Amino acid sequence: NVGEIVEGKLPKAAPDTVTLSLKVPAAMKRALEKEAKAEGKSTGAYARGILADGLMAIA
Repeated sequence: NVGEIVEGKLPKAAPDTVTLSLKVPAAMKRALEKEAKAEGKSTGAYARGILADGLMAIA
């Protein structure tokens, strides 16, 4: 279960949220930022969407 999928920016006091820090190559970060901007989303919202899609695909 991936939990509730939230589109866009999470509220500051969203319950049951944690920070996930990970290292990625600089080129990957730039690609994420570019694609997020193209879709009108923040980088975090775009990354959450990718993670949710990937997890739902294997569920």
